[in-house]
Amino acid sequence: MPTVLIPIGFESGPRYQGGGQHHEVILPGGYAPLPPDVWKVWTVAFADLESAASLTLSRDRLIQASTKLGIASAAEHTKALVDDRLLAELDTDKPAEFLQSHRLFPLADGFGAIENEPGVYQIAREGRIMIRANQPVYAIWCIAAYHRSIWDAVVAYAEEIEVSPDDVATNVAQALPMIVANRCGFLQAS
Repeated sequence: MPTVLIPIGFESGPRYQGGGQHHEVILPGGYAPLPPDVWKVWTVAFADLESAASLTLSRDRLIQASTKLGIASAAEHTKALVDDRLLAELDTDKPAEFLQSHRLFPLADGFGAIENEPGVYQIAREGRIMIRANQPVYAIWCIAAYHRSIWDAVVAYAEEIEVSPDDVATNVAQALPMIVANRCGFLQAS
């Protein structure tokens, strides 16, 4: 699997100061003010659900999608967002380092297991099913906020079900782009 780009932080909306506008992204210990065009690039990373599902949101794809929407200087904005850690690269084949350095906070409702589909769980927003997940992904989504990092949640869950943390980590890493893109959770640096 490839390395994918994934947004970090929780948007708190626009702010207006001195006749100007910026958007704020909440981060541990503060916030990052984003000018309108930078904010637009950051939000395009959420909006491309197809890329999130297929694990294909790369820097190039984000720049291309942002440019297609008429956002000026998309390449520079993307680089700045990565440098400022508002976009992160996740290697879905080797996710341990990413999972050790990030926390996941759920933003949706757990709808639990599906009666006639063993091992399939649902995550919903406002009553609408957004994600169908396997048990390890659903479990980590449910418990991650209570751990210092996603990795700590993965290790705790893996010990509970007596499997390798790496087996759980790969499932979780492959699901994180969809969780974030569907606004069913947000990521923060740990």
